[in-house]
Amino acid sequence: MATGLEKLPKEKTAEFGPKFLDLIASKTLTNEKNEYRIRKALAAAYSYMEEPSQAARVLASMHLDQIKDKVGVSTLVEAYVAISDYYLDAQNNADAYSYIAKAAKFIDEIDDIAIVCKYKYCYAQVHDANLKFGQAASLYYELSQKGSVGVPEEETKAFLEKAVICTILAPPGTQRSRLLTMLYKDDRTRITPHFNLLEKMYLERLIKMEEVKKFEEELKPHQKGKTLEDYTVLQRAVHEHNVLALSKIYTNISFDQLTKLLQVSPDKAELLMASMIGEGKVKAHISQADEFVYFEAEKEMIQRFNELISNLCEGVNQLIQETSQKYPNLEAIAKS
Repeated sequence: MATGLEKLPKEKTAEFGPKFLDLIASKTLTNEKNEYRIRKALAAAYSYMEEPSQAARVLASMHLDQIKDKVGVSTLVEAYVAISDYYLDAQNNADAYSYIAKAAKFIDEIDDIAIVCKYKYCYAQVHDANLKFGQAASLYYELSQKGSVGVPEEETKAFLEKAVICTILAPPGTQRSRLLTMLYKDDRTRITPHFNLLEKMYLERLIKMEEVKKFEEELKPHQKGKTLEDYTVLQRAVHEHNVLALSKIYTNISFDQLTKLLQVSPDKAELLMASMIGEGKVKAHISQADEFVYFEAEKEMIQRFNELISNLCEGVNQLIQETSQKYPNLEAIAKS
């Protein structure tokens, strides 16, 4: 029954699939594996017909968690990932997260590399859709690694570019700092479209909003959404980055100067600072009396400075080595 349904055109599968399921439901004894194959084929048909919600429901209604021992853990995880993926297509992020989280409970038991990769990609997309850009970037970057088992080499570049985009959109913190460091030191990143923006973030340089217009044009609709403060996700990320960059340059700064550098109104600048201070993203305090922001020095600043100097030295040494290899007689000429 399942084999015949799988061979039918999608439209016919959508027509006969429900009848097959009704026939199975009328029987006392059910072959769960056969039922799953029918549901899987029917879900694929609904997806083809651009009915992702229906596709998700036809798989989810089987209650796979109750028959795990009969269908096997690989089938269980494969189904949860597929359901999550269908809900993503339907823009139902809550249910997409619910089912990928179910898959996460069993993923360590899976040896099938293809299923593991589909799981990671789906989870990255779920995080992305829910604006958890740091988590999404980590998974995209993992999938982008050359030699990553189960990922075709031609797809690694696309995953790398997704990792760069999500890292730029991620809020400040330890996770984003780690991602910026990994991506900046990865030579493959230098040929991606948004390396210049990533580099400015890594080197903690100020970024003007007009510099990110091209980047913003390539964002997906959900990545262009607005925050509670009426910023776009990108505006918020750039403003927070700039505040951190300013904290490395200034010990204090006036509201007037802050608004000019951030390119926002005084009220928005103050609200942004208050929010970042409250969330622990920057160590500072606001003085309403003299309308100044006072940044507090951090030990991490020295460590960060040392890291930047170390990276600069590494770059100079690499340049010297490459020059010596290309022009082996250069040193002798210089000495003469």
